[in-house]
Amino acid sequence: MPFWQALLLAAATALLLTLPFPHVRLHSLAWLALIPFLLACRGQGVLRGTVLGLVLGIGFQAALLSWALFFGPLALVGLVLFKSVAPALLGAVLGLRRPGGAVGDAFFAASAWVAMEFLQTLGPLGITWGMLGQTQARVPVLIQVGALVGPWGLSFVLALTNAAVAGWVVRWRASGLREGTRRAGPALAWAAGLCGLVLLFGAWRLAHPPAPVGPPLAWGVVQVSMPQDVKWDPAFQAETMERLESLTRQAAGQGAQVVVWPETSIPYRGFLQTPGLMTRVSRLARDLGVWLLVGSIESAGHQATSNTASLFSPQGRLAGRHDKHRLVPFGEFLPWKRYLPPLPQLDLVMNYLPGPRPHPLDLGGTPVGVLICYESMVSHLPADLVAQGARFLVVPTNDAWFGETSAAAHHFDMAILRAVETGRPTIQAGNTGISGFVSATGEVLSETRLMERGVRVALLAPVSEETLYTRVGDLLAWACAGWVLLAGLASLSPRSGEGQPA
Repeated sequence: MPFWQALLLAAATALLLTLPFPHVRLHSLAWLALIPFLLACRGQGVLRGTVLGLVLGIGFQAALLSWALFFGPLALVGLVLFKSVAPALLGAVLGLRRPGGAVGDAFFAASAWVAMEFLQTLGPLGITWGMLGQTQARVPVLIQVGALVGPWGLSFVLALTNAAVAGWVVRWRASGLREGTRRAGPALAWAAGLCGLVLLFGAWRLAHPPAPVGPPLAWGVVQVSMPQDVKWDPAFQAETMERLESLTRQAAGQGAQVVVWPETSIPYRGFLQTPGLMTRVSRLARDLGVWLLVGSIESAGHQATSNTASLFSPQGRLAGRHDKHRLVPFGEFLPWKRYLPPLPQLDLVMNYLPGPRPHPLDLGGTPVGVLICYESMVSHLPADLVAQGARFLVVPTNDAWFGETSAAAHHFDMAILRAVETGRPTIQAGNTGISGFVSATGEVLSETRLMERGVRVALLAPVSEETLYTRVGDLLAWACAGWVLLAGLASLSPRSGEGQPA
């Protein structure tokens, strides 16, 4: 294929790949969106494959991460370029791949895609934003595979289907429709078989959800909808507190036993070191007889701060605290600070310190795992909390940073996937939305609209049964990465002849 045609195909996949995500939600398109890119990379070699991967990465990430303009053009450009490194490596690997049998090619491409997504989650900058499997978050029967192998399973099946169809296109063009279909048939059969297994398991799990281990709790979420540009304005601090208290009373009036406030909801820094504020919140919990989880920014010494969620008992006592462990790079901390030039934009980065390894908070004998905002985007953190005994997952967040873009809906989709992967009912409370409740099988029981002000209350029963994913972790992702690495090294060995497509 001429390289200019390959570039157009890579750009086509960049466009097609954005459409299944929340701003459009053409989720069925994810089953075909990779085909142009896979065709483009075939036989291009390392250098051209790298360029094709960059075209895919930059185009896709620029559209998906357009909300980062909230932090300025430099933030968007930096984030897009960083997120395009892994797709560039993917293009290099696919360009290097010697064409072989239809089944081997399809499984290799699917493994390479999963390895690319896995690479993007590693290290302090890792995040699962924009993974292929997230496009199916609102298709309950498909996402149940997450309970077995985490976020990687559905991405693998989607990529395998794309790769099998791409292989059929190649063989059809080379040998005609009948012969091409015969030669590509085994790969198509494997893809169809795995899709069938995913559907069967999904239907079975939806019919047999994890059993509750105790009476349900009435959970309430408070959505104050304070825009980010006024949230910390001293002129609005009193109004914010009054709104939080009023909505909490409203939730308690609807029967809530536990009320969750959004991330950093208290508009005063150093809440836990301010007796007057502590008394005000503890009295609210005691007067209403509810458990109250509130968010605040606390001092961590040396001019640093922590992003904290504090749990108050119905007796008004401070019952537990979680300091955000996984921080937002270039938002809550500055990686490689000593090596960066003194840019005015970098002065806007907050100086948070990460908290210790998260542990469940004790809600009167019921362990609860707290994931503050960004932490719900990292699949191994909730799995670790569940392995420690958490029976619910709670996500306080402040997605006001996203404005009125579709990014808040994308974030809520991740809460759906975390619920399925861990088999835990999940509660999300956002400042401006989206807030809501998700069952252990990913059913959205209730959710708010973006920028809506109000409360939601739902009954959720605790679950203690562990999923396979919480036991084996990212085994599938590691296996895919290992195979791709070994196959890539084998491709670098001296060739005795060029492989031919079968």
